[in-house]
Amino acid sequence: MIAPASPMLNLSGAPCHDRLTIELAGRPLTLRLKSFKYLLALASARLLTPPPGDGWIAKTDIEPGENQIKYLYQLRRELAQGGHNNTTLIENDGNGHYRLALPPQAIRVDLSRLLEHPDWDIRARAGVLWDRLIAGQTRETCKEAILKRFISKDGKEEGTMSLLVPPSQSESGV
Repeated sequence: MIAPASPMLNLSGAPCHDRLTIELAGRPLTLRLKSFKYLLALASARLLTPPPGDGWIAKTDIEPGENQIKYLYQLRRELAQGGHNNTTLIENDGNGHYRLALPPQAIRVDLSRLLEHPDWDIRARAGVLWDRLIAGQTRETCKEAILKRFISKDGKEEGTMSLLVPPSQSESGV
């Protein structure tokens, strides 16, 4: 039996009234600021944590304090309103660790928008993604490095990770 393809997640972060937009499996959704931050934290962990970690993040690394379970529940509810199975999209290991149940190649982050976002937490997470995945590389070398990350042992491409990269100074005419 062939497993169904994972839905694509696009974290654009474009404002829509008092919410931020994402796209999941081709369907636009708007999330509260706190829900967007939690989803960005889960997506960042998935993109940055190499095996054997595979994207698990402690709830206290998402946000310090005591209310993470409440906010993860709210995020699940908001995703469910978009028609998605909220019990399988965010996994819990039973020990206070969570992860996004999407492969890294199914996650797209609009870094150009998030690096300029007015919220400090969002800018900081986008900055970590930029520093760890892109900084100091041209688009070509960055693309090659990311493609190599998802080549299987037998040489077949398993997938690519897509990040929307801010234009370089030479590309933007500055």
